[in-house]
Amino acid sequence: DKTEEARKSSIKYLIMTGTGSIFLLFGILGIMSDGISQNIFIKHLLFFSIIVGAGVKAGLFPLHSWLPDAHPAAPTPISALLSGVMVKLGIYAIIKFYFEIFHPGWSIGWENIMIVIGVLTLLGGVIFALIQHDIKRLLAFHSISQIGYIFLGIACGTNLGLVGALYHTMNHAIFKSLLFIGAGVVIKEIGSRELDDYGGLGERMPFTFLVFLIASFSISGVPPFNGFVSKWIIYRALLLKKELLSTFACIMAILGSGLTLASFVKVLNDTFMGVKRKE
Repeated sequence: DKTEEARKSSIKYLIMTGTGSIFLLFGILGIMSDGISQNIFIKHLLFFSIIVGAGVKAGLFPLHSWLPDAHPAAPTPISALLSGVMVKLGIYAIIKFYFEIFHPGWSIGWENIMIVIGVLTLLGGVIFALIQHDIKRLLAFHSISQIGYIFLGIACGTNLGLVGALYHTMNHAIFKSLLFIGAGVVIKEIGSRELDDYGGLGERMPFTFLVFLIASFSISGVPPFNGFVSKWIIYRALLLKKELLSTFACIMAILGSGLTLASFVKVLNDTFMGVKRKE
């Protein structure tokens, strides 16, 4: 829609992803011209460029600010595609470069930095989601949080971590698309994105309530839903590294799942349960 929100979000997205593309192109050209240079400074510079370029697209902290603006402004089916598919292109790029060109373990420092970025992305996304009243903006912040889980799996640098990251990438595409489309049905029915305008919709929209409930349990990592399985693999990969930082990251990831569940209990209560606040 040709709204002021959509215009500002589009320009912000264009500027940030355009800048990220320049970083990514710099890294790619550096690798093409020099391979992986034996000059350690150049190697670090190229890896930094790749992480920044792909990280903007994936919505990693602190390069995520376009995402909570663009996703709510887009039409709901496009929000589902943006979250389910488009941000995963950045993840795909990181996996290809990290595992096939630079190779895990080439720099312990970068491995630790990646784990820290994953934790900050995970916790930052879910904490901001908890304070949202716009249902699409809330779901957008949860996309950032789930990218944090995927990035933690990649940062492990192990086969198990990669399996967990890829599995959670697929799972996130499924349950987040379901959440966005469920939210879209509610928005179309009520004519508002504000949780304050909802309430008591469970009786009126039982099927939407059911599928939203399933997707909410899945993104929160509640067993036996698919989100639990992929998160469990990532937790296990972090613990098997047997390092203090990775163990701390695992604890923060479990905390993030608890906060995610709290956030979606709030959404389910405000939207489908409780009392209706608006005709």
